[in-house]
Amino acid sequence: MKEKAPREPQSGRKAAVAARAPGTPAGPQPADALQHSPVLSAQGKRMAQLLERGRKPLQRVKSRPTSDELKHLLAGLVSGQKGSCCDKATGVYTLLRKTVDGSDDLRGVLLTWAEDAGTGDFQMGNHTATVATWAEGTFVVDTTASQFDGGPAIFVGSLADWISLITGLQGSRAVSHVSHSLSNLPLSNSRMLSRTANLAYDVEQEFKSKKDEKSDEKTEGSDEKTVSGGTLGKSGAGGGKKCFLTSACVDFRGLPDDCHELTVLRALRDGWMRAQPQGPALIEEYEAIAPALVDAIDASPERDVFYARIFATVRGCVLNIGRGQRWQALQAYIHMVRTLQSELPTAPTAPANANAA
Repeated sequence: MKEKAPREPQSGRKAAVAARAPGTPAGPQPADALQHSPVLSAQGKRMAQLLERGRKPLQRVKSRPTSDELKHLLAGLVSGQKGSCCDKATGVYTLLRKTVDGSDDLRGVLLTWAEDAGTGDFQMGNHTATVATWAEGTFVVDTTASQFDGGPAIFVGSLADWISLITGLQGSRAVSHVSHSLSNLPLSNSRMLSRTANLAYDVEQEFKSKKDEKSDEKTEGSDEKTVSGGTLGKSGAGGGKKCFLTSACVDFRGLPDDCHELTVLRALRDGWMRAQPQGPALIEEYEAIAPALVDAIDASPERDVFYARIFATVRGCVLNIGRGQRWQALQAYIHMVRTLQSELPTAPTAPANANAA
């Protein structure tokens, strides 16, 4: 029998197929493809580098200015005036931009808290400042802490120390429900108040649950007092008319139409208000201006801000009514309406007969 000559070694694709173990699917395997493909190999190395870089903390280059440098830089933004923190924090943000590595290293911080003077009622407090991140860490920079008695002209320190400082400067009032949030600057006063108003609602519900609400039927002073314009009036539930009080409570805040706030205001309108010499005229004014005022608010890009302010005023009025301070509640409401009319170009003005009442 003639012997067959030995075959020459196979090369190329045929060799790869011959060397494949039985049962192995045809075609290059993923690991082999990544290993032998220049493009995929380079992408794999790049991905590994990016993942490794992501595990390392960002190294900031610029260091925090010294205390004297900050004092000199921010001297023109020191203010002890109440309510100046928003404007000054924006100014601090502008001046500090050249001292940090990038715009992402500057933020704003809004601090809110509830104050209880021991009377069972509360009021909300708020304050804002600038937050800067340098190579040494993150610091709060506040040039308006002196608006609180005993506060420094310029504070530069950690967030925890800043919160302790501001809440500790509130005197004998008990401070609770302290909360803070970071935000982009500039933060306007109206947006700051709207955020505080939203946070205050849950706080108010907690305060209410801790005490028995008793409505004092006594009025302060004479019922013959004269008030020009405005009314805590119609809710709109029956006649379907638009009402900015209902819009703030029901549409904006999500409360039911028979919520505590609207129930108290309706009782005031139908009882005490109608019994006053000017009551019918004041209610008539409300019914005349309310629908157009709602339209003006809904058409504004600041709609949520306006409704947040209205809701905060409603809550304050309800608290005053519960203490028997009906005239204070009415004056607060009138001030709110007049402010809205001045800020909204299309808002209606009061009828002549209501102003003359």
